[in-house]
Amino acid sequence: MEKEIFRQLIKRCLEGTATAEERQLVDAYYNRLEKDAMARLAPAEEEALRERMLHRIHHAVQEAAPEVPVLVTRGRAWWQYAAAAAVLGILVAAGGYFFMQQRSVVPKEVGAVNQPEGQIPGYNKATLTLANGVVVPLDSTGHQVIRQGNVTVYQQKGLLEYKEKGKGNGMAFNTLKTPRGAQYRLTLPDGTGVWLNAASELKYPTSFQGKERRVYLSGEGYFEIAANAQQPFVVSANDVDVNVLGTQFNIMAYADEAFVKTTLLQGAVKVSKEQAAVVLQPGQAAILNNGRSDIQVRQTNTTEDVAWKNGYFVFNNENLESIMKKIVRYYDVEVEYRTDISNKNFGGSVARFSSLAELLSTLELTGIVHFKMDGNKVIVMP
Repeated sequence: MEKEIFRQLIKRCLEGTATAEERQLVDAYYNRLEKDAMARLAPAEEEALRERMLHRIHHAVQEAAPEVPVLVTRGRAWWQYAAAAAVLGILVAAGGYFFMQQRSVVPKEVGAVNQPEGQIPGYNKATLTLANGVVVPLDSTGHQVIRQGNVTVYQQKGLLEYKEKGKGNGMAFNTLKTPRGAQYRLTLPDGTGVWLNAASELKYPTSFQGKERRVYLSGEGYFEIAANAQQPFVVSANDVDVNVLGTQFNIMAYADEAFVKTTLLQGAVKVSKEQAAVVLQPGQAAILNNGRSDIQVRQTNTTEDVAWKNGYFVFNNENLESIMKKIVRYYDVEVEYRTDISNKNFGGSVARFSSLAELLSTLELTGIVHFKMDGNKVIVMP
């Protein structure tokens, strides 16, 4: 391809006017160059270019929102990174900030983390405690059938599904518990779907009887409720009740967090604690701070609130301490602080990397925090 034609195609990609075919042509040409060692930049030249681009990005972002560093993440198209850098000034001037994508980042090594092979954040693992106290381990590969009276439980890889044949006598409870770093899916006897996040626990009856369907959550779960107007669904979490009929919502109720947050995606829910109660509309969240009974209702970004379910970390002007709590849950590590982390907020969206070191290195690119690995402990340093 002639150099001038290639430059024009690059320009069109940066301006967003390139057709799909033109973008594919540029990607294909770049991929061919990438396979040719002679066509690559020398390591020193590549590093210098990367540093200049990062400096330009960070400088522009700090002028608009110095308290919210931008996270640089991996992407699929190399030219998207250049395009982002080129239009960053326009986006910042509009009062926003943009999350850059690049093909490769080569930050300072943080150090390897001892993670079992194949167990990346969000892998499927849990324990099921039956009504008789028997504990059944669950993982992403197992297939088994468990019978409890008139209820049959099927494990198919990362999904646990309850099938009820007739109504039993009395209520028996099961408990599904995920460790740090893992998730699990569950279909309750009424057809309700539950995604259980890391370090979470859900207690539920094997057969819903009576006037309501009530389950008990500790940690975080995403629910898709099977509609049944005659038998409302209730989730109890940290003394907060969420009453629903047929809807989709997320509850974050970790014991180490200062609040319980209920996010509504679809339908309507009533959130109550003691004498206080609010009804949410889609796109709203109810916030209940620990030790208080008043409920705050806010507009929220539902994509961010359920990012964990879709395999992402999303930090929206989020404090470093809150971010580290997520890292502890998702990567099953401990954390030690050797610096003041107050007023250190981040904004950005990153995939849950298979390597914790890669995620920490990405955070380090902001230049406001550094990390050191000591066995299974993450040390936060200035």
